[in-house]
Formats: sequence, C-alpha cells, structure tokens
Amino acid sequence: MTARRSLGWLTAACVVGFVVPLAFSSWLGWQRGIFLIPYVGITTVFLALYFRAHPMAAGGLLDHWRAGLALSVLASAFLVMNVLGQPASAVPEGAAARVGALLWMGLVYGAVDGAFLNVMPVLAVRRAWPSAVDGSVRSRLGRGAVALGASLLVTAAYHLGYAEFRGLGLLPVLLGNGIITATYLLSGSPLAPIATHVVMHVAAVMHGMETTLQLPPHYP
Repeated sequence: MTARRSLGWLTAACVVGFVVPLAFSSWLGWQRGIFLIPYVGITTVFLALYFRAHPMAAGGLLDHWRAGLALSVLASAFLVMNVLGQPASAVPEGAAARVGALLWMGLVYGAVDGAFLNVMPVLAVRRAWPSAVDGSVRSRLGRGAVALGASLLVTAAYHLGYAEFRGLGLLPVLLGNGIITATYLLSGSPLAPIATHVVMHVAAVMHGMETTLQLPPHYP
C-alpha cells in the first residue's frame, strides 16, 4: 500500500510537472515572469498536499545541514561554472528590478524547483522503501538509485512540457538535476538541493535570463 501511494504521488508529480509548462508555455506562450505565477502556485499547492499527507519530522529540513552545505557548495560551484559558460544576455536594470528578479526568478523559482524536482521524489521513494531490509550497503545503494531515478523521471516530465527541451536539450538538464539530487542522497539534507537550485538560478539571473537554459521558458 505504501509503495502504491508513493507511485501515485510520483505519477501525479509527473503529470503536474508536464501539464503546467505545456499549457502556460508551449500553448499560451506566457513570458517567464507571468508564467511563474501558475507554476509556483500550482506546484506549491501540490507540495503542500504531499507534505500534509506525509509530514516531515520537526526540524527535518535542517537534518545533516553541515554535510548538506558542504556538498551544496561543491555542486553549486560546478553548476555556476556551467551557467557562466553559456552566452550572456542583459540583466535587469536598476536596483529594484534586479532585486525583484533575484527574489522571484532566483529564490522563489529555485526553491520551488528544488523541492519539487529534487526533494519530493526522493522522499516518496524513501517512504515506499523506508529502510534497507537487511541493512546492507547493496540495499541502501539500490534505494538511492531508485530515488535518483524517480527525481530524474519527474525532472524529465517537467522539462518536456517546454518546447525547448524536447530533444537533446533535455540531456544537460538531467545531468544538472542529477547532481543536485545527489547532494541530498549523499548528505541526507533536504536543504542541500534547495540551496543548490537557488544558487544556480541566481547565477542564471545575473548572467542573463534570456540565454541561460536554467531559467525557462525561452521563446525564439
């Protein structure tokens, strides 16, 4: 029963993740700032429903935060280098516009992405497979591999909702999000992938939102 419920949540996450960008980006063509209103709203409701059904223990977000911070720094350094290696474009002019972009596109967008794509799928697998049956390294590694696969599945479904990621453009997205999810799997800190995702988005804002793939949607 637990496994079925977890599979149901993962399936729902794939559907929500795919439909929202499909409807508001691929079909309606809403610009990024407006697109984020339904994306953040719908995804936040979904996450609230999930955590209401499966509450995280008090203080759970801060579990193993030291190890999570260390891995987040390493992963963030690699991902920021990737962002800086892409073509640059204009950044918002004026202090108010820049701060607004950093808060909306960087902090909010990044945190929601991290919770939805990297944290929730791992938690769903862990609830279906609460502990290694025999406590062996092989069993724990198996659960970690399944959790990573679940995160990549939700990531793929979400990005396929955007026209720009239907093809080989999906591969770097899966690599980047796999690295972000690994910070959680290796440290046990759910804060690690959220912080890493936020740092990556902030770097993309400051390098140029129109040319960095980390901040979809983009239109020709």
